[in-house]
Amino acid sequence: MKHSTNPFRKNPLFLRNCIGIGAGYFGATLIGGMVSSFFSFYLTDVMYLPAHMVGIIIGVSAVIDGVTDFIMGVIEDNTSSRWGKARGWVLFFAAPLALSMFLLFCVPASVSLTGKIVYVIIIYTLYCLAYTIVHLPLITLNALTSADSSERALLSTISMFFSMGTGMVVSNLLVPLVTAFGGGSDGYRNTALLFSLFGLICLFLSVGLTREIPVPVSGEKFSIRELFIQLKALFSNKYWWLMNLCAVFNSFGFMIINNIQTYYCRYVVGDLSRIGILFSCATLSQMVAMPLAAPLIVRFGKKKTAICGGLLSLLGYAVILADTSSFLLLCVGNVIRGVFFAPVNACETAFFADTVEYGEWKTGFRQEGLVFSVKSTLNKMVGSLITAGLGLALSLSGYAGELAVQPDSAVATIKYLFIFGPIIAYTLCVISLCFFRLDKKMPAIRAELEKRHRNSQENRECTPQQ
Repeated sequence: MKHSTNPFRKNPLFLRNCIGIGAGYFGATLIGGMVSSFFSFYLTDVMYLPAHMVGIIIGVSAVIDGVTDFIMGVIEDNTSSRWGKARGWVLFFAAPLALSMFLLFCVPASVSLTGKIVYVIIIYTLYCLAYTIVHLPLITLNALTSADSSERALLSTISMFFSMGTGMVVSNLLVPLVTAFGGGSDGYRNTALLFSLFGLICLFLSVGLTREIPVPVSGEKFSIRELFIQLKALFSNKYWWLMNLCAVFNSFGFMIINNIQTYYCRYVVGDLSRIGILFSCATLSQMVAMPLAAPLIVRFGKKKTAICGGLLSLLGYAVILADTSSFLLLCVGNVIRGVFFAPVNACETAFFADTVEYGEWKTGFRQEGLVFSVKSTLNKMVGSLITAGLGLALSLSGYAGELAVQPDSAVATIKYLFIFGPIIAYTLCVISLCFFRLDKKMPAIRAELEKRHRNSQENRECTPQQ
């Protein structure tokens, strides 16, 4: 099947969808980035909760969050409204998400340790639920706004571009804003209020700009039986399993970096304010590389570009290992990793969108919500284990947030978790991509699906009204 090389000319709504999806990812990451990068540090070093307790709280909440991801995917696949399958959920739950994020950084300092823990458990669980209801439909918009492979790859690139760019904004602005707002708990609370308000505006903008294409909705009334039928169809999708394996390894590496880099800058580099520089080296390099990767993806395909980029990204860690105490080499290594790993992140959502159509071709079920929700569930299950494990590792190493100087064992643990964890994770991610063989099959699969859809439409038009 032949595709236009200029999606903006071929599809007049494509530019609007690009801006809308970019705005959505900007808003969601502005809200979620502060939580994922700084909430653990806020709890241990501002509220003085024990590191292992923080890890357990966040880990258990992430497991619950993973279950709600799965449920949300089923609900979304059975949603049919004036806003389509996804946009309505973003519209109505953007405000609860922004509010719960703000409340996370309002932990009452005057209550007991038990009171703080109870507060964090309740608010963090509500935040995770709201984030799931907003973020999962936002992800599926990549598949719901276009059926064209090239357009989806570009939308996936734009999604990652805005997501990483916003993460860079958060990492660079948060510490100066916290300081400007008075530091300590007051500084974090006021910064959270600012980020949540801007994030809310961007999410509303996303709903207003994006437009979903008509897609088939299951004609079966939702039931437990229907759920098991759909799960059986999903689990028979071998390429979906393979991409989940790849995504889990990618998430594994990202979670380690995201959770440990704040501690790394504070206790290894010795200057928390330099976290913005460290994060920007990896993020800005990926943002620059992603547009450059787009023509490579068109020329060589998603799989080859992603595998080559992933392998070359490991050179960045070779630079870091030359002198693990050098901040300069750390920044250079992050730039190399960011540039070459960009195609992997850019293509991940597009890979999953392809598995949606492969699943429809193989089983007759189109399952955008379920495909992305179970992916998110698995990632969060892994993330919960990682978060709990990192908290336990810090506690066992002797780390305590109230200490002005951490023991050597804690500093060494932070350093080697930050470096060697991602090396292992990203290597396994690239290996799993080598077995993905769907790229060449997609033109024939899409042609067959289009034929089925035409026949189905003709049959409906020919069926007399009762």
